[in-house]
Amino acid sequence: MTAPAPRATSRDLRREDTRKRIYQAAMDVFRRDGFSVARIDDIAEAAGVSHGAFYFHFATKEEVLAQCLAASEIRVGAALAELGPDTHLEAALEAAWTAIGHEWQDDPRLFPDVAMVALRYFARGGGGAARHPTSAVSVALTPFLKTASERGELNPFLPAEMLSDLFLLNVFAAMLSWTSDASLPLPVMLGGVTRIFLDGVRGGAPRPNPLAT
Repeated sequence: MTAPAPRATSRDLRREDTRKRIYQAAMDVFRRDGFSVARIDDIAEAAGVSHGAFYFHFATKEEVLAQCLAASEIRVGAALAELGPDTHLEAALEAAWTAIGHEWQDDPRLFPDVAMVALRYFARGGGGAARHPTSAVSVALTPFLKTASERGELNPFLPAEMLSDLFLLNVFAAMLSWTSDASLPLPVMLGGVTRIFLDGVRGGAPRPNPLAT
């Protein structure tokens, strides 16, 4: 019999509430002042905590952005998890770029700093079997790519896991380009990038018929 999970104490709840306030205050200050010049003292003041309280919850400003990135990935991954297993690849990728676009549409100024955190996130995993820390979005997309490959809809040059990462790297590069000129809605740009990605991974493979049973 599995033991019940321990209940959160009032101290745990207070700590979690304080962490959330510091996180939100930090994001507000980053958006207002810019990440590079944002000061810990200003974040602490906005959150109503001491300078030391910030460092109790976050080792660095970058750690705040790492939490932002992780939370965004979880939300996009959750949107993909709602799709049925028979969802065609185009629909799954559309769900992905739509969710990603909505996540970052209002943050063109902040995204380059988040991108630097993401680059370190990928680099830490090194090569070989370890690859990089698992992306929630990549994990959620992989089954759709695998199914499409098994149906013969994709050229089998790369495994589904690598194709999923390749898609996200294309999206990542497009988003960085978009931050220098955000006049085009981000979801629209990502939709175009997705079409280019699909053309590349299909090669001569036949296009699926969504109406086929």
